[in-house]
Amino acid sequence: MKTALILICLLAGILVLPLLLILALSQKIPPAPQGYYDTNPAWKSLNALLPKEARLTKLPSESFWNWQGNRVHVERYENPKAEYRIFLHHGVGTNGRQLNMIFGHRMADLGYEVVALDNLGYGMTQVSRENILYEDWVRLFVDFIEEETRKDPKKIILYGLSAGGMLTYNAACLLDDVKGIIGMTFLKNSDPFVQAATARSP
Repeated sequence: MKTALILICLLAGILVLPLLLILALSQKIPPAPQGYYDTNPAWKSLNALLPKEARLTKLPSESFWNWQGNRVHVERYENPKAEYRIFLHHGVGTNGRQLNMIFGHRMADLGYEVVALDNLGYGMTQVSRENILYEDWVRLFVDFIEEETRKDPKKIILYGLSAGGMLTYNAACLLDDVKGIIGMTFLKNSDPFVQAATARSP
């Protein structure tokens, strides 16, 4: 009797499994949207290097914002009840996802609304122009902050990593009301030595 049951199960498996496979293959699985971080494995490799308790597990939402014909990639941790919105800006060679890995998600856990973007030439942003200048990065960041604040007014805090620190300072000079800057790499651009070391055409 047991042998008969085993044979019936084997036959059922031989008949049913191919049918299930055919059905599975016939279902159209939608591809991951192009330009989003689930198509980019690099950040996952970095995330795996972090201590387990510090890893990014709650992913931010992703979207694109159009700026002068460029599709700027934006990540956010929304919090309608938050009093403050922290705008994150990456440095040279990094991107918004990396900032959310090391800082953004922790601030979101503390109750802040957090927004990070990939500026022109970085991350998942799709650029439609050449000869990008530092001034373009600053203007893009300022325009983005102003638009976000018009749509949903919250107190503004800027966070800049590495070269993004100087950029947040430059952006704050053009914004009406910034409550604070968390940053690094602040340069005294009036110093001739700094000009010579950091500018192509001082």
